[in-house]
Amino acid sequence: MHEWSIATGIVESLASFQNERKVKIRKVEVGVGQLSGIEAGILRYALETLGETEEVAGLILNMAYIADSHQVVMPFGKYNLQELERKIGVKVIAELPLEPEIASSTPINMAKLSSEFQKGLGNIYRAVRE
Repeated sequence: MHEWSIATGIVESLASFQNERKVKIRKVEVGVGQLSGIEAGILRYALETLGETEEVAGLILNMAYIADSHQVVMPFGKYNLQELERKIGVKVIAELPLEPEIASSTPINMAKLSSEFQKGLGNIYRAVRE
């Protein structure tokens, strides 16, 4: 699963580079360290699949925070959304919280998902539809 996140970051960085410099990247070489814990075959497949995409609809920040009625915890650190969008050149279409309901039920009961998660899914649906 981490391989897809890494691949997404690489593809988005390359797209941002192309847009900023008005160039076309023809070839990319990615090295995977022996102790990285990354499955090179999965990363290669993810890069090939994502690289075929002509246009990125937007970025989804999955598991961006944990929320309850009292507080919001950002396990991966705080970030400035506008700065992030500016840096990568892609609009953030959803910030999804860590959702315990997804891990605890099969099939997922959509009615039990948090309102923040449901709102994020709606944003994703609208962005992809456009």
